[in-house]
Amino acid sequence: MCSAPQQPNFRECPCTHTDPEKRLYSQVLNELIEQRFYGSYLPDSARELIFQELNKQFSPDSFNERDTALAKRYERVKKSLEASQQNRLFNDSAKFKTFYLDTDSSRRVLSFVSLKPEDPLIDSVFLRHYVKLNAIIAQVTPSEKQITATQLSMLQQNISAPNFQLCTAKIASQPAPSSKRPWSRELGTVRFSKIVFNATKTKAVVRYDWICGGKCGFAEVLLVEKINSNWHIKQAEMLWIA
Repeated sequence: MCSAPQQPNFRECPCTHTDPEKRLYSQVLNELIEQRFYGSYLPDSARELIFQELNKQFSPDSFNERDTALAKRYERVKKSLEASQQNRLFNDSAKFKTFYLDTDSSRRVLSFVSLKPEDPLIDSVFLRHYVKLNAIIAQVTPSEKQITATQLSMLQQNISAPNFQLCTAKIASQPAPSSKRPWSRELGTVRFSKIVFNATKTKAVVRYDWICGGKCGFAEVLLVEKINSNWHIKQAEMLWIA
């Protein structure tokens, strides 16, 4: 019997780190770059091919669909196309774009705010947001939520750019601010908070900020889980977006 062709999957980047923090940061950054940073790591030609193919298969209205069968099919096709291009780029370092790692604690980092549901400043939207964030933290440190929130507001400085093991992009230390280095959507800066593990070190929570320009970027709190010795993002909740 004939079967449908197998859809391409994102290739997993090998990681030789035995230190749990270095392994987690490295594997999470790979996943962020390839699946959450708008495909900015891909060559312009690859991004154009994805755009053209989506336009062939879907009408412009499909881009605005939410929670429908069409939207789900669109996301499946988009992910398959992106995985195909990720496979082509894998280990082809001559085509890698460079991202920047910020570990300078003197730079301003928006604090992670942990409020109580009964706080009068919380409106209904923020309350729903708070509940989701609280649920993520509760899966890792149910009895130390405030301590975890504090850790998520502290910039990590234990892992530097050379410690990351990436297969589709380069990572370099954040250079000093300069008028000669304009921001662009192709070159972004990422910050990581400190990691908070659960007791068995099978789950963890970490926050990252991605800055791609003066009015471009976002931050999320991630619930990550160890699966077959590798760390993967299980859930993400937005903190801010520009």
